[in-house]
Amino acid sequence: LHSVKEITLDIFLSALSIPMIGSSTIRLLMDKGYKLNDLYNLSIKELEIDGIGPIKAEFIFNGLKENRILIDELLNFIKIKEKIEGKFSGKSFCFTGAMKNKRADLEKIVTDHGGTIKSVNKNLSYLVVDDFESTTSKIVSAKKLGIKLLLEDEFLKL
Repeated sequence: LHSVKEITLDIFLSALSIPMIGSSTIRLLMDKGYKLNDLYNLSIKELEIDGIGPIKAEFIFNGLKENRILIDELLNFIKIKEKIEGKFSGKSFCFTGAMKNKRADLEKIVTDHGGTIKSVNKNLSYLVVDDFESTTSKIVSAKKLGIKLLLEDEFLKL
């Protein structure tokens, strides 16, 4: 007998190899509160959220439809964790400048702990920078919007 394994929805669906759909795209939907059953019932238009345009929405819609039998079969062996909880839950981050660590590794730390990666906008929690004094557009915008700036080392201490 096999024990049931628990896996997050983003990893589960990205493993289906739906073209153009990776875990970061699925995390955008998870951040909106959608669960697997919700995704089955959404139209292509409803899948179009911030970060997911009409082409990706269509790939998600068709990919779920085409893989429904496989998904249902896999759910006999896998329990879907539909929300990632952690110390960064409800927080969003953006990285700018030359980081000591690979940006993908830093972003993975955020998402593994329940946070999201976003661009600079009024809803961003933190902008992680390499230099507080830089005058890049991201830093200038973040300062105007009152977004907290962190150096990479400060981020890693969080």
